[in-house]
Amino acid sequence: MTRSRTARRLESVGLIAGWLVLGTTTGACGSGAETKVCGPEGCEICDAYGCRPADPSAVGACDAMTVGCACTAQDTCATGLQCMDGMCLKACEYSSQCGAGRVCVNGKCIVGCDATTPCVDGQVCSAKGVCEPDQANPECSDANPCVGGLKCVQGACQGGCKAATDCASGEICDGASGSCIPDPQPKAPCAADPGVCGTSKVCVNGYCRYPCTDSAGCVTIDARIPVCKEGVCWSETEANPQCTQKGDCPAGQDCVSNVCK
Repeated sequence: MTRSRTARRLESVGLIAGWLVLGTTTGACGSGAETKVCGPEGCEICDAYGCRPADPSAVGACDAMTVGCACTAQDTCATGLQCMDGMCLKACEYSSQCGAGRVCVNGKCIVGCDATTPCVDGQVCSAKGVCEPDQANPECSDANPCVGGLKCVQGACQGGCKAATDCASGEICDGASGSCIPDPQPKAPCAADPGVCGTSKVCVNGYCRYPCTDSAGCVTIDARIPVCKEGVCWSETEANPQCTQKGDCPAGQDCVSNVCK
């Protein structure tokens, strides 16, 4: 049976005297100073607030329900998650799973942009139509650090965190950098309650879609979803995707809204 986090923290404190202490700083667990302690199940960092895994990517050490677990291509993420850009995440397949204004790129939901929809300060609109960090004019750098306790992550100032509860709405805690980042995962709005789709749509695999009997009916509903497939309306690229992940595309190209670019 999996032990609760509280039980693990209490056990960590109780066994600290018998564990091999590596790389300790001045002070003991609970004194306010951070102390690294290692035992049969791996290493943890202890301070006045309790203990946490020293290596979030360690097998069994990271709780994917509270933090985005760090990973490498060789790691196995929790069921339903994939290792993308060094973090275990739920992947999108279609941009319609990402919500308004976001685009599915290589399995991650990213803010889209164009000539009429610019990116926020510190980001630029790429040739592929998504917002990316402005490397030429970053919000922060080693020479221009963030203030107020924020961390500089890919040129943007982000709040520090140990769990998702430390982050604002719409953000997750990146276990690798210990910082809050925009949540790149798709959200299934009707997975828990199909009733949120109303009377005009149906819930399909957690997402609200328009039902149909033929493509002509889909065009009447919305010209952007002109294909009737499996009883619901889809966009052309969703109905006949060139790709759903980066690996489907030639080397050097990305999968952007089901098209290799």
